[in-house]
Amino acid sequence: MVYRRGLQAIPLSIDLWLHYINFLKEILDSNWSERDGQIKSVFEHAVLASGTDFRSDRLWEAYINWENEKGNLEEVTRIYDRVIGIPTQLYNHHFQRNSTTVNKGLNVKF
Repeated sequence: MVYRRGLQAIPLSIDLWLHYINFLKEILDSNWSERDGQIKSVFEHAVLASGTDFRSDRLWEAYINWENEKGNLEEVTRIYDRVIGIPTQLYNHHFQRNSTTVNKGLNVKF
């Protein structure tokens, strides 16, 4: 697969990771029971490979948005906990969104 070869050559490319993830979202059968697990695995691999880059915010946001679309508030919170421990360009943005997410989650539970 072309994307995998590209990622082996340039594992820090945020754009390449995002294109690969979007490609998987398009080609993987939505009825396949392992689809979400496969996509999550690629997101995890992507943030491990390039998530500490100062400009990795788009990758983290894509991961957060994907989990949020799935309704996984607990996973969204875990991802925010990870990203706010990394000095990225949009650190303050992540911190604020994490606070909003936590407050929203607390409001839903009560």
